[in-house]
Amino acid sequence: MKKSALKPPNAFKEQVSNWFLSMGFECSETSVVAEIFPVLTINLQHRRQLSLILIDMNSWLKTKVSVDWPACIQYVREARENGLKIIVLWEDFWVNNQEIVQSRLVAVLGLAHKIPARLTKVRRIDKETANHFLSENHLNNVVSAKYKYGLFLPSSYFRVLSTALMPDPTSAELLVAVATFSFPRIFNKETNPLRSHELIRFASLRGTNVVGGLDKLLQAFIRDKEPGDIMTYADVEWSAGDSYAKLGFKTIAQTQPEAIYLDPETRLRKSRAELAAASSHNYVQIMNMGSIKFVKPVSIPGQTDSEHVQ
Repeated sequence: MKKSALKPPNAFKEQVSNWFLSMGFECSETSVVAEIFPVLTINLQHRRQLSLILIDMNSWLKTKVSVDWPACIQYVREARENGLKIIVLWEDFWVNNQEIVQSRLVAVLGLAHKIPARLTKVRRIDKETANHFLSENHLNNVVSAKYKYGLFLPSSYFRVLSTALMPDPTSAELLVAVATFSFPRIFNKETNPLRSHELIRFASLRGTNVVGGLDKLLQAFIRDKEPGDIMTYADVEWSAGDSYAKLGFKTIAQTQPEAIYLDPETRLRKSRAELAAASSHNYVQIMNMGSIKFVKPVSIPGQTDSEHVQ
């Protein structure tokens, strides 16, 4: 997608609002977090469906990070404790990855096109295939992984796809979901060494929800590699990780907000380590909201759940 200059705060809010309005939703600004960031509430037939905290660079530069950002995090936590769906949406993600952001928002609203995972076939895929899929369908940067798995929908089931998702009719299959996993880390436990792997990335094809897809990919990995447990992280800005809990993951800890560096011209993000190698240092420090760490114990004879806690 062609990158354009950052928009004034109202332009960002208007773009997001107009997109929801085009799908028949009602939008209203219901509050302002820390007296800076607008909260956009998305309704359907006067019923709240979702709230978005919109973060643009101009507003961020006005914040007192040590005070205002914890207030935002607390606002998100309390909203979720009260059963509300709430997402923190940064302007740079909207500008640079608008189609992926829109796909995720559609999924959160339950409007994504559903593909039953039982119709798919699972197998290992190579680095090039995984990276290409993730770059097109995952919001965060592609990172190195040891094991890569994909779910493929055979052409005999293309009939379940919408017209917009239909691939070339000569295709034998369509890749609809990918999960990547790390090298094992070995932990010495009281009984046997425990092999722990990280679920690094998971993504479905844009505009889709592969129902049962993550579970199918996890089970394939477990059969192949027999891990003692699988750990992963949920981005607090997008969710509390409810989908992981449904798959047997247990909450272990919450990481602290992390500094990220954003080029105000290109809107490209870099970590602290990447910044050291960058030729330009005109980056603005922003903060994420941290992550929730989850661990899924995998049953091993003679091993108790307590041995999985890291």
